[in-house]
Amino acid sequence: MKLNIFQSGSGDCLLLSSDDGHHILVDGGFNKNYTENVRDNLQGITGGSLDLVCVSHIDSDHISGILKMLDQEVDWRVFKNHQNDPPGTSTFSQPAFTRPPTVAAFWYNGFKDIVDDTTAVEEVLLFNVRALGFGNADLARADDMKFLATGVRQGLKMQNRIGPSQLRIPLNPPSQGKPLLVKDPAARFHFGAMQLTLLGPFKEDLERLRVDWNKYVKDNKDAILKVQKEAEDDQRLLGLSDSETARRLLAAYAQSQTRGNVTPPNLASIVFLAEEDNQKILMTGDGRDDEIIKGLKFTNHLDAQDRLHVDILKIQHHGSINNVNREFCKAITADNYVICGGSGGSHKNPDIEVLQYIIDSRMGGVEHQSTHPRVDDNFTFWFSSNTQDGAPSANAHMKTVFEFIEPTAAASGGRFQVVIMGEGKDRLVVPEPAQGQPG
Repeated sequence: MKLNIFQSGSGDCLLLSSDDGHHILVDGGFNKNYTENVRDNLQGITGGSLDLVCVSHIDSDHISGILKMLDQEVDWRVFKNHQNDPPGTSTFSQPAFTRPPTVAAFWYNGFKDIVDDTTAVEEVLLFNVRALGFGNADLARADDMKFLATGVRQGLKMQNRIGPSQLRIPLNPPSQGKPLLVKDPAARFHFGAMQLTLLGPFKEDLERLRVDWNKYVKDNKDAILKVQKEAEDDQRLLGLSDSETARRLLAAYAQSQTRGNVTPPNLASIVFLAEEDNQKILMTGDGRDDEIIKGLKFTNHLDAQDRLHVDILKIQHHGSINNVNREFCKAITADNYVICGGSGGSHKNPDIEVLQYIIDSRMGGVEHQSTHPRVDDNFTFWFSSNTQDGAPSANAHMKTVFEFIEPTAAASGGRFQVVIMGEGKDRLVVPEPAQGQPG
């Protein structure tokens, strides 16, 4: 197996490929990064076919690029459907972009099976967009600010896109279209020689998501009624002529999101372990440390001392300290630690503390070091972000990250190395292809 890590801004986008030619796309990053860095690569690597697209959860930094891929497939299907129209009658020209690969199946736990009143959710989000006077450019900006509401809106649209009335891509085939959940016995799925074991979410994780969003809908419906009443007396606040006020409201909302919380959608991430021959790749989404350990333990992947060594570990939630603790790093060791995205502002991911936890788990004192037999193996950090290709605050944070980890690697006596996505590059391949071999 190998893992293509795409440049996806502050989001996640990874392609897992088996040695016998099967491909699984996990998340899609932001739509801009999908268009610039992912789309053409996907066609070339996969030969035009994806066995599975897995959207780990509803945050816009994971789902936006997938929605863009589906929208572009719609454009191609419309063109193909009208390709044989009588000359001069068709208004549909061939799209000016590479056609996305065909998709055999989707894994995604969406709102239509979680929230009791999806119509209310759509109404809430639609009103928020209209009331704040957003155009398309502003919506893209909202994506970059990682509004959870944006992810929800896109998630609802994505479910419609893949549904029976549009692209007709099977959703969660193992559970007949219902949410994918960890069950007893453990659910294992085969894609060629590659086996996937579902590690999360558990039923209680989705129940937490249901409770949280039902409350969100209720609270926001009340808030909207209040805003609508106030708007009758104060059109200035919500009028299109005062879009700067709307942007300030957005900024205030974004700044109110504290780093101390892990949202229910993150807790409900689809997490799985991929295995082929003796290789293991752990795909964690934005799951939390204890939930991932729980899934590994439930599926009997931990040894007698509750440890596991994998070839590749996708560090959860962009290396956020809210999702990764010392005990997780001691329990789960890897040859390759993959960190997707990088963000600044109030969400400084990856956290330098997390990088230190990982280093300590391999090279630290007895208190912090893993007891796994392979603790002394060499290891590599892989970063999909650099100091040039992101937003200014993200670039500044990544500069701080690299100023910490690169000298630490240089002083490690060769124990670990650091691989950073080059400026203007679109992907990394783990493990690196042998010299002369294609990536």
